[in-house]
Amino acid sequence: MMVPFEGRVNPCGAGSIIYNFRLRLRSNKSLETNTVNLTGWLLILSSVAAAQSRSMTDEEIRSYLPRLIEPGHREANIGAADGQYLHDLVIKLKAKRVLEVGTAHGYSALWLAMALRKTDGRLTTLEIHEGHQAIARQHLAATGFESLVDARLADARRAV
Repeated sequence: MMVPFEGRVNPCGAGSIIYNFRLRLRSNKSLETNTVNLTGWLLILSSVAAAQSRSMTDEEIRSYLPRLIEPGHREANIGAADGQYLHDLVIKLKAKRVLEVGTAHGYSALWLAMALRKTDGRLTTLEIHEGHQAIARQHLAATGFESLVDARLADARRAV
C-alpha cells in the first residue's frame, strides 16, 4: 500500500520549481509497481513546471515592462517609445536573428523577444556585468523568453 507523499513546492524563479518530497512506501508489492507510482508523480510535477514556464502574452509583457522603468527601479537604458520602435523594426524586417550588445537589465531584450516570437527568430544578447545579466535573466524567465533568448555573459569586444 502506498501512503500519500508529503511535500511542498518551492518556487525558484519563474518557469521552474523544485519539489521537495518524501515518499513513504509500505508495500509488499513489487518494486516495479512502486516505480510506476513514483513515475506518475514525477509526470505530474513535470506538468506543473511546464505550466509555470509558459510565455506571457504581449499584453502581459506590456504590463510587466513599466516595472523596469519605475522611479527607484530604473532598469532600462531606453524608454518605451524606443522599445516599441525596436519591436516594430524587427517585425518589419522579418528578422530571424538579432544580436544585442549590452543587455543591461533586459528591458530592450524583452521588446526584441516579443517581436522575434512573431517572426520565429532568436535573440543573442551580450552583457559584460554579471549582476546586470542575472537581473536580465530573471526578467527573461518571468516572461517565458528564456528559450528564445541566448543571454550570454561576455565581453562583446572579444565575443563578436
